[in-house]
Amino acid sequence: MAAHKKHTEYIETNEFPGSTHLDVSVYYSLGGMNYFSGRGEERGFYLSVTPVKKEHGMVSYEMFTGIKMFIHPANRFSEKQLKLAMEKSKPHKQTLIDSLKVKRKCA
Repeated sequence: MAAHKKHTEYIETNEFPGSTHLDVSVYYSLGGMNYFSGRGEERGFYLSVTPVKKEHGMVSYEMFTGIKMFIHPANRFSEKQLKLAMEKSKPHKQTLIDSLKVKRKCA
């Protein structure tokens, strides 16, 4: 699956074991079938929050630990649409972070 990604920020945290930061990103996805979840996904922009470990200039991701939300439909990627999606994602960032905290406590 091809995707255009734009990191919006790394947020320092100690709330997730083995992680030092949260990677908060807005990215474009072509959509289609997600073979990990077994569901179809919409084409457009998503907001994702993923716990990561940053050390010695490297960033480590643990599979299946993040959470994402569909933000804005788009038939193709453009910088203008990316800026719009980044603006639309701002009010949802804390909600997604809180949802991740609940998800990780239940796991």
